[in-house]
Amino acid sequence: MDAELRRANALLAATRRLHAATNAILNAQSIEDLDRTIVDVLPGAIGFERVALLAPPTLYGEARIVQELGYPALDLATVPKNSPLAPQAMLDAARSGSEDDDDLPHGDVRGAYVLAPLRVRDRTVAMLYADSLREDVEPPDAVSGVAYALDIAGIVRANLSLSAELAQLARMDGMTGLANRRVFDERLEDELQRSARSRRPFALVMLDVDRFKQINDAYGHRTGDEALRALAEILRTHARNVDLAARFAGDEFAMILIDVTPTDARSIVDRILTAIRSCDSVRGVRLSSSAGIALSYPIDTAESILERADAALYQSKQAGRDQATLG
Repeated sequence: MDAELRRANALLAATRRLHAATNAILNAQSIEDLDRTIVDVLPGAIGFERVALLAPPTLYGEARIVQELGYPALDLATVPKNSPLAPQAMLDAARSGSEDDDDLPHGDVRGAYVLAPLRVRDRTVAMLYADSLREDVEPPDAVSGVAYALDIAGIVRANLSLSAELAQLARMDGMTGLANRRVFDERLEDELQRSARSRRPFALVMLDVDRFKQINDAYGHRTGDEALRALAEILRTHARNVDLAARFAGDEFAMILIDVTPTDARSIVDRILTAIRSCDSVRGVRLSSSAGIALSYPIDTAESILERADAALYQSKQAGRDQATLG
């Protein structure tokens, strides 16, 4: 009777620990937070002393450690060819064993272990390895606990991924894939404040497609859309990592070029206009673009620098198009 009572109390305590761990998983705010929570909370709740979250193997490489906890650290230097951690391997369900087994996932197993997939929409996105299970925990209980918690984690990860995708879409122009006007407005305000503090200017560039209405009238709106996407791809290619390229409105685009001199800005824009002039991806249409460039002043507002860039763009149009003007 005493043994049965102790067993019942142990199961109750384990259930409470697992419940606390799954609550922590459910409250993760990002995929990175979720990964850390799985490693920090789940193993201790179940009874493992060492754990690692692994990126699954690929066609050309074995599984690799993303997060780990415990001492000594996990060593994946020795992975058998038939291991779920080896290149091209698959793990669809949790497996368990001990260091005394012949069929081990790697050469550093300590005590009882569990290896289980974290799956999202029937795809394994990560793998949890845990070993050094406490002696008072039964391996089948540990396996079922890990599998249950990872099922919950898979649902959480799918929701986090969907939320991130929706947030990204809300900040992207659907046609061109560039940042949208909302993102541009936010970044412009940030750069104005940064430039005022550092006294280091940035350049605002406004561009549009020359004779865009004529392209639509002569070739149709589908060709006009292709022209916009072609110009957007050129801007994306020429923007540096610190710069921003955005669709401003209609056929008008904007770029923010960070820490540039007037000569630098003019050189970048001239290369962009040359690339647009040479573009042959829109069948039957010779593309060109006009641009206006404005360098920031410490006293600038969004309205003032946009006004100068627009005025410079207008000058380019008046001078014959297919050129840039530094305002």
